[in-house]
Parts: sequence; C-alpha cells; structure tokens
Amino acid sequence: MSGENPHGGSSGPISFHIVDVSSTRTADTDESGGRIANAVEAAGHRVEGREVVPDDIGRIQELVRKLA
Repeated sequence: MSGENPHGGSSGPISFHIVDVSSTRTADTDESGGRIANAVEAAGHRVEGREVVPDDIGRIQELVRKLA
C-alpha cells in the first residue's frame, strides 16, 4: 500500500537533531550542519535542533543522553 512502510504504520516526516562535533566551529561557522539541515528539510523531514559540541567525550555523551 502506498504511504505505508514495511515495518507497520504510515511513513511521514522524521524529526532530526543535528549534532556537529567540533572544537573549532561554532553555531555561526558550522557550514556542514547547515548543509545537513537543508538536505533533511529538502527531503520533507524536520530539524528539531542543531548543536555544536566540542570534541570531548564527556560533553558528547551528556548531549546524547539529553537528546535520547
């Protein structure tokens, strides 16, 4: 059937939160995150948020836990 995925339920937009791991970029200079956001939205999905987190395992884990 059209509009249904093989795992049950209907297919539709997916919500994303983009996480860029970088110790040199900021939200203003994060070009790759912007490109990813544009691609997600062009595919009909939603970007719920974007974060730039330093290349620090503790900070990355903290953010992933918060977003899960």
